[in-house]
Amino acid sequence: MKSLLIVNAGSSSLKFALFRLPILENSQSVFRGQVDGIGADTKFVVKDADGKVTSETAIAKQSAGGSAEAEHQAALDALLNWLDSQSI
Repeated sequence: MKSLLIVNAGSSSLKFALFRLPILENSQSVFRGQVDGIGADTKFVVKDADGKVTSETAIAKQSAGGSAEAEHQAALDALLNWLDSQSI
């Protein structure tokens, strides 16, 4: 399936939406989700097109006093690993 992944990364969250291609005027995302609490109690949540939670995972803090870059990398890794597991 050809897809388009849109990512919005902020200081404490990473949000994403996955669309099938081609995108039409009324296209809805196939999946959407977010990683919240980056740098604190980080949680990765994915919802399907109907809004049903399909995956929810806690992400371990990288280390006490870890860098913001390491925490954001862990969030991105969680998203990429989930995409990999979906064969997307």
